[in-house]
Amino acid sequence: MSEVTKHPLEYSWNVTFWPSNEWENSKHIITISTIEDFWGTYNNLPHLTELGKVNFAFFHDGIRPIWEDEINRKGGKWIWEYPRYMRSEIDVHWLNLLLLLIGETLISESTPTICDREIFGATVHTRSAGDRMTLWTRSTDPEIQREIGKALQMKMNIQGSLFFKSHCDAIQINSSYHSSAKIVLQ
Repeated sequence: MSEVTKHPLEYSWNVTFWPSNEWENSKHIITISTIEDFWGTYNNLPHLTELGKVNFAFFHDGIRPIWEDEINRKGGKWIWEYPRYMRSEIDVHWLNLLLLLIGETLISESTPTICDREIFGATVHTRSAGDRMTLWTRSTDPEIQREIGKALQMKMNIQGSLFFKSHCDAIQINSSYHSSAKIVLQ
């Protein structure tokens, strides 16, 4: 029997799950280090449309998907929403975002490598009123974030608003999604 060749990813990624708004009940599912690990995991998890109110995070190994993680404190996240009528499309959009991350293909035309150095995770949140995705970044530099936002909007074909919020601001008001955003793309 021949040995199967595995194809390593540039980074290892942790998949974390938590129900509704209960981070304290989060569960690390698996660490993915190869393309084969990714597809083996993705193909064996239930689709988001089959679940109720849930959250999944896909982050570089060693970085927790919370504002308080030391690496996250100086960064922020891009946030965009999918209205309830788009629920049937959330599985495809989540897969596309994961593929952009593991393939390191979220690049901008003017700064082709900056996006991949800046990005280290994503989350998806399903709710009865609508769903939300986020892309977490290392810094809050407005120029870098605009490049990431434009690339994200183009690659994910995001309809509607896409906005960036720093974790520092989120910590101060104890909310990731409310209040004013630093950068908004239409």
